[in-house]
Amino acid sequence: MTRSKQTAFVGALALLWIACSGTSHDGQEAGIWDADSVGIGFTLTGAVGQHLCDFSAAREELTGAQVDGLSSLTLHATGGRAACDSPWYEITIRAQDGSSRSYAAMNPECTTSPILLFQEFDAWAKSTPCSLQP
Repeated sequence: MTRSKQTAFVGALALLWIACSGTSHDGQEAGIWDADSVGIGFTLTGAVGQHLCDFSAAREELTGAQVDGLSSLTLHATGGRAACDSPWYEITIRAQDGSSRSYAAMNPECTTSPILLFQEFDAWAKSTPCSLQP
């Protein structure tokens, strides 16, 4: 297996774990941000696996519009079957009790696990210093 295929395989496994950890218990679309959420951190990874940027903020550091935007984001079912070479976000939401939940924002064709839609999260991320540049 070539180095690039190994990297893609490891990345696909990581995405699967991230996406699965954010599913709701009843299989319904679930929001990622609620009254218990105290902070967000995320990493943007490029199409070929390169680290592009990171962002982290506590709830009180976010604007009202940013909190409202996070509150409106929901997980979506996917129909994908394989890993893709496209950019993605790895997102962690921290809760008041110190726990955290992880999610992925990516192309729905790239996984079979519930995810945030890349375009929706990227639109929110544009309100921070870390987003996919045009």
